[in-house]
Order: sequence, then structure tokens, then C-alpha cells
Amino acid sequence: MELAQSELEGWVAVDGDRVVGHVALHPPAGPCLPLWVTGTGCPEDGIVVLSRLYLRQGWREAGRAVQQWGHRTVDSAALIAPG
Repeated sequence: MELAQSELEGWVAVDGDRVVGHVALHPPAGPCLPLWVTGTGCPEDGIVVLSRLYLRQGWREAGRAVQQWGHRTVDSAALIAPG
């Protein structure tokens, strides 16, 4: 799989010929970065951004910010993994 320029790693889940999921890791950046640093207590170089996050799996929201992803501007939730 070819990674987007900002992706550190990326994976696609398939069932036969059908794509059923996707996850990617990105370096932390943008307006959510201070939320992740404050919410985790980790330094910037100790944080990796997961592009698919799920509250129902125990992740918690540290805050929201407008983030630039390539040519799109999106409302992002800064989520922190459980544990």
C-alpha cells in the first residue's frame, strides 16, 4: 500500500475482495497537538495520531479543534487511548 505523505504507517482490512476497514498512524501536528499533550501528559515526540478512533472502545475526548488534512479543513476530536 502506498502511504500518503503524512502517514507513518497504514493498514487496510479486507474480507475477500471487499475493503472493510482502514487505520493509519500520523505524526502529531496542528491545533489538536496541545490537547493531546495536555490530555496524555506525554511529550510531543511520544504521541502518534491514529486516523480512526472510537469512543465506544474506551477512548476519551480531550477536546476539539479545526484541523487541516491535505486540502480539506475538518472538525477534529482529539481522542486519547484508554490505559
